[in-house]
Amino acid sequence: MTSGDSAKQGASEPATRALTSVVIVAADSGDGLIDCVASVLANGAGIEIVVVDNDSRDDSIERLEARFAGNESVRVLRNGANLGFGSGCNRGAAIAAGDVLLFLNPDCHVEATALPRLRRILDNDPRIGVVGVLQVDAHGLVDPASRRHDPLLARALA
Repeated sequence: MTSGDSAKQGASEPATRALTSVVIVAADSGDGLIDCVASVLANGAGIEIVVVDNDSRDDSIERLEARFAGNESVRVLRNGANLGFGSGCNRGAAIAAGDVLLFLNPDCHVEATALPRLRRILDNDPRIGVVGVLQVDAHGLVDPASRRHDPLLARALA
């Protein structure tokens, strides 16, 4: 989760206070995408979801749109090609309206209290600009990829 103030400098519209924008980049993400979006929405009000479609061909985007039709908290931005994860994140962030951004993979499920808790951390200390999370699997085991070491020069060179 990153503070939208620095991440969205130059945006044409000011950020909406107390809105968390969740950007999900999808590419043939299957049923997991719908589950991911539903888990984010279960966190309550003050959330918008921007799903950036990197040219999915598995009908997951169409199923997502059908499932959440009429839900103004869910928007889909369709790319005509697979622009990659980084470009998808940037495109989603560019249209996000929130003052806080969360970049989320489409195979993640978010606990129903996670976003309000992360939001409180950011709101309680203006010096904090980035918040990370510890990822666990369905059995509660820590995902080793979420526990990377500090990015030191020696590690980068190795």
